[in-house]
Amino acid sequence: MIKQLSADALLLFINYYKKYSTENIYRISTRKGNECIRVYNAVLELENKEHEYRLSTQQGRELLKLCEEYDKNHQLYIRALNEWRARYNCTPPQIDTEAVKTAVSHSQFWSSTYYNELTAEQNTAFAQSKALTYNDILFRSKSEILIAKTLDNLNIEYKYEPAVNLSSDVVYPDFVPNIHWLFACFPLEHFGRIGQDNSYTDDITTKLRKYARAGMLPGNNFAYTTESDIFPLNADKIEEEIVFMINNIASRILNQCLQSES
Repeated sequence: MIKQLSADALLLFINYYKKYSTENIYRISTRKGNECIRVYNAVLELENKEHEYRLSTQQGRELLKLCEEYDKNHQLYIRALNEWRARYNCTPPQIDTEAVKTAVSHSQFWSSTYYNELTAEQNTAFAQSKALTYNDILFRSKSEILIAKTLDNLNIEYKYEPAVNLSSDVVYPDFVPNIHWLFACFPLEHFGRIGQDNSYTDDITTKLRKYARAGMLPGNNFAYTTESDIFPLNADKIEEEIVFMINNIASRILNQCLQSES
């Protein structure tokens, strides 16, 4: 996904992941026949001053997991940084993290803090099939499962059908992906049977009106996917819509940051 990010989104991505810029934060060695893990305490900001444990202990295994996660994020940082340098042949400018959070709070987008307050799987209005299960979640269609898998492949966490208060209305977005490095989340709706089922089309129209009354428009404040017999849904199409929304959010957040600085 990094290659599909706009300049604004890539810059914000790099600024978030720069805290993972240190290489080789741990090493594994053998002491008296026991494998031990040793880390640089300051990098992981561990509460315990001890930073060496045997891998046979719970503390050692937990520490190794933290280090492996750090390494994963470090690789993302390096990939994004290399992409920036390849495109623009310069060092990316610094953006204050707190300014980004403030910009999100003053925007028409939902914050990651709000995301953490949402409870998934709140919509009981329609029957769900136990046959359509993925990651212990009951979905309403194979297309929704495809969306969930695509989000997982992009390493984007999400909540399925949480209850969201919009002014005087309540909606249940199909998905709410959380883009943690933007400190923002957004609704992602799937409109799968428009024109084939009149009652379904009426339900979609009602939901869109609820969004509109709250000042939220498709492609502007929330993402959506569609499908038909002629144009079936696929992972590439889903990723395109998600990246489009991410780039949209990043552009408006960064613009707000720059306006605040001037």
